[in-house]
Order: sequence, then C-alpha cells, then structure tokens
Amino acid sequence: MKTMRSHKGCQRGTQLVEMAIALPILLIISVIIYEGGRMILLHEVLNNAAREGARLSILEQNKYPVDCSAGCACPPECVEQQLKNAVMAYAARNGISDLTSAQITVRQDCQVPLTAPTTYLGCSTTCSTGGCMTASQISIQYQYTYKYLPSLHAGVPATVAIGTQAEFRNMY
Repeated sequence: MKTMRSHKGCQRGTQLVEMAIALPILLIISVIIYEGGRMILLHEVLNNAAREGARLSILEQNKYPVDCSAGCACPPECVEQQLKNAVMAYAARNGISDLTSAQITVRQDCQVPLTAPTTYLGCSTTCSTGGCMTASQISIQYQYTYKYLPSLHAGVPATVAIGTQAEFRNMY
C-alpha cells in the first residue's frame, strides 16, 4: 500500500517569491496612479486660475489700471500684470507656487461672434461673421514636473506640458 506524502515542504517560501514579484508591480501602479491624479488636480487648479483671471479681466474697472504707481506703462501693461498676479495668487493658494508671469497670456481684445458658430476657432482680432463682441482670454502653459515617475524608468520624460485657457465676454 502506498502512503500519501505531504508536499508542504516543496511549497515552502512560495508566498515570499510571489510577494517579491507582485510588490514592485503594485508599487509602480501606485506611483502611476498618484502622478496621474496629481496631474489632473494641477490641471483643474490651472483651469480655475485661468477662469478667475478671465472673470477679473472682463470687469469694467480692469479695462484700464486703477494704479500705475508700480512704474509700468499704462494702460495695457499694468492691467495685464495685475491680472497675471491674480492668476498666480490663485494658483499659489491652491498649491502651484512655481507659476510665473511668462507662462500666462492675457488678451482683452478677442472678437467672438454673437451667434454660436459650428466650429469655434478661438480668440481672433477680426470678426468674419455678422456681429461680434469683445472677450478676454487667459491662457496658461505650465510645465508639470513628475515627483516620482522619472526615477522608475529612464525613458519617462521629467516634465509634461499642461495647457489651459478661459475666455469670457467683456462687460465693457
């Protein structure tokens, strides 16, 4: 008669090997999820900052600067810098402290059609349709630097560009 032998001794350490294989994969997936979530969060903050700048830009009092004692040429440069400062302040309050004035574009002379076109081509200085109104546009081009992703693989770029814009009809 044959006796059954236990195979427990052969499986000794398999859990450790399985963990050694699965743990790095789980860590990489966790880092990718973290970086993706962080990038989406920063895009939303930048989008809201652009909206805040556009909202301020459309107001009558921001058409011309209230105070030009800062030494800038009036009127457009002062207004533009005040709006950029407001966008940077919003971004800084929400965790983006490295946004610079050079990454923000302010336009208060956009011509947009009164009727909704089938294809909107964005901010332009001329109006080809029947009636137009002016609008303000704030654009932001930001370089997002990954926190952990490039250190995992040499082929991953260290930064990625995030761009956003907001356009509102002027109230003046």
